[in-house]
Amino acid sequence: MFMNKSTFTARTRWLAAAFVAVCAMLPCVDSLRAQNYSVTPARPATIESIRQVVEHKNSPSNPLGMIAGGLIGWWLLITTPFVVMGVYWLAVPLPLEELHQRTLRAGRAPTAAETTAAVLGACTGKAAWQHRIMQRKADAFAKNLNNIAQHL
Repeated sequence: MFMNKSTFTARTRWLAAAFVAVCAMLPCVDSLRAQNYSVTPARPATIESIRQVVEHKNSPSNPLGMIAGGLIGWWLLITTPFVVMGVYWLAVPLPLEELHQRTLRAGRAPTAAETTAAVLGACTGKAAWQHRIMQRKADAFAKNLNNIAQHL
């Protein structure tokens, strides 16, 4: 009888789990034999009927489980780019804002060369979506600088 790879893998895993369970029960079997109890092995048909009854409701043969898994996979596929963009927004600082904070702590104004390097750092070697995020961050930073300048 030929079987495909997934059937072979599933049966191999089941046999390995059964072997581990039997090894775990050996001390119990020895103690039963010591108390003069008869221990007989189960027939393969009995084991197969128990395994079929205990099959999990979300097994691959259940269409509801397959539909739910497909929908979850589709949802993850759709939302992953937005999660990546959000993490990028939070994790990557705007180089110009970082420069202004660093020079403010040092008590001086940023030089033209430093400003040019910061602007180039925000623009070069980035994908289009990264440019859009940097542009939004730059707009928010410019608004913040304008608010600070109005209060001075």
